[in-house]
Amino acid sequence: MPPRSDENTAVVTWFGEAFSRLHPDLQVLHCGGGILAGKIRLSFGKGLAKFIGKRLAKKLGIPLQPGEHELRIKIHHQENSLYWSRCFDQQDKVLSIFRAFGNYPAGYWLEKTGPIQLKLTFDIIDSAWHWRVLGVRIFGLPLPFCYFRIQGRIKKLSIGIISSMSVFPCHGLGSCFAMKDDWFLNKLINNAPNLQTQRVIAD
Repeated sequence: MPPRSDENTAVVTWFGEAFSRLHPDLQVLHCGGGILAGKIRLSFGKGLAKFIGKRLAKKLGIPLQPGEHELRIKIHHQENSLYWSRCFDQQDKVLSIFRAFGNYPAGYWLEKTGPIQLKLTFDIIDSAWHWRVLGVRIFGLPLPFCYFRIQGRIKKLSIGIISSMSVFPCHGLGSCFAMKDDWFLNKLINNAPNLQTQRVIAD
């Protein structure tokens, strides 16, 4: 049976009836909150794309060294917002705040991380969500969207496992940087049901 929530979080409200189409792990995570922990593999482009990618990564609080890094994300809900507190390699924490507007599928989200704001929308495919960026602002100034078509997807789901891939391409220059995530559901909070977890590396 899908998990039940005592209150409608921003995610539950935004997706509405479509929320039940998400994988049970994603439903649990966005009803009560939780902690994801695992590894990311970070790669940068070449030349100018690498330069742009590292500047963008720095503003997002992402490590500037390519290769494997530890990542821990605490996800919780407060008022009408979704909070992601990221911690790379047990260093400084980076907070992203997501605010919902409208409802699925026509609505959107605004993600604020430091000086960067992303306008996002989501599609549900095979019980997972795929996110698309509709706009980018830095220090309140819009960037030409043709240059940054950021996209990501949850590419594999199993019991306790959430794996994803995020790509930050730059028009005419190739990929600025890409981040492949292999997370396992480490802890559920707010009295959400317990899940059996295991550690895997995605294909």
